[in-house]
Amino acid sequence: MQYSHIAFVSYPLYPHVGPTLPIAAALVRRGHRVTFATSETFSARAASLGADVVTLPKLPVPKDLDAKYANTVTQYGAITLEPLANVFERDRPSLLIYNSPSLAARILGHRYEIPLIKASATVALDATNLGKQMPDERFRQSVIDYGRGIDPFVESHGVSGAGYTFHREKLNIYLFTSLLQPYRELFDSSCFFAGRCAGEQPHYGSWERGRTNGKPIIFVATSTNYVQGPAYFRMCIDALSDAGARVILSIGDTGTRAALGDLPPDFEVVQHTAHVKILPYVSLYICLGGNVTASEAAYHGVPMIVISGGWPELEWQAEHLEKTGLALHLKKADSNTANLRDAVRRVSSDRGMQERAREIKRFVRREPGSEEAANVIEDYLDGEGKVS
Repeated sequence: MQYSHIAFVSYPLYPHVGPTLPIAAALVRRGHRVTFATSETFSARAASLGADVVTLPKLPVPKDLDAKYANTVTQYGAITLEPLANVFERDRPSLLIYNSPSLAARILGHRYEIPLIKASATVALDATNLGKQMPDERFRQSVIDYGRGIDPFVESHGVSGAGYTFHREKLNIYLFTSLLQPYRELFDSSCFFAGRCAGEQPHYGSWERGRTNGKPIIFVATSTNYVQGPAYFRMCIDALSDAGARVILSIGDTGTRAALGDLPPDFEVVQHTAHVKILPYVSLYICLGGNVTASEAAYHGVPMIVISGGWPELEWQAEHLEKTGLALHLKKADSNTANLRDAVRRVSSDRGMQERAREIKRFVRREPGSEEAANVIEDYLDGEGKVS
């Protein structure tokens, strides 16, 4: 195979960007020229892998979560369309790999007849079997409506066919373990699950393990999409203050240490630090349980307590996680200090859950990762794209 110019267009949120970086790095190692288009937040990480970076605008800040899911994807598509078009008009890649919400990339791939691969941090949905995948009718309808809100933007730029909710390219790379894909058997070889990539992400940040004096480490994190504020962390602090553990609080990019007040001994706050840098040493992970977060935990065999906060998407994911045996799910009505303290005791003493986490770790570490993803990308280029 000849060396090619392969472009990645990211949707600049951590779960979408992080697991694509090992794939980009593998392609660079193989001699391909890689262009990585992303926001300034992630540009240095992409450049460190040897990619040529195209810096895109930052993601618009939504007024609320409903606005985010209704408008932000199309807004970002609109503001990135022209900058990307200017790049691809003068330097057209042989292949374009895009995160599923990166609408401008999908549009430009069709406009310039560039072969496309979709890289997705969200599960594959099947129109015929959606009721089986999503039994809750209201949630199912909200997912369909969300896609219908995006479709007119793509169609207005000349892309027709399957709508956003069910759209798949000839090759689709899923950036999480196949254990998290509901009804995996519904999907053929065009859906490639690179389950190891979440755990293979490059480390960043300044956290060091240090001494724990024999205490287990409990890791508490918020979500990229469903950002939890001080009240969530105060509940966790109160529940864990007598857990006999070292507790690490990852407060997210927008959180502030001062908002948490005084912390008990053996508590620390981290920010702008890769979770995969910390997870190898963690005994329990308290989080909101997105696909990439759960895949990172699974790669390291860390049991989870997932606090879904009443959000339908997170509840759906948390229920599926609980079925895998890797997590205990606390619903919104049950999310308080006493119940969280009890959940920590239950998970910490559940030998069956600990063993299941180890089994899942063995499974995920044998799933395809960045090198296998690079193989299918090269095979796709040979069969579908013009190598330049």
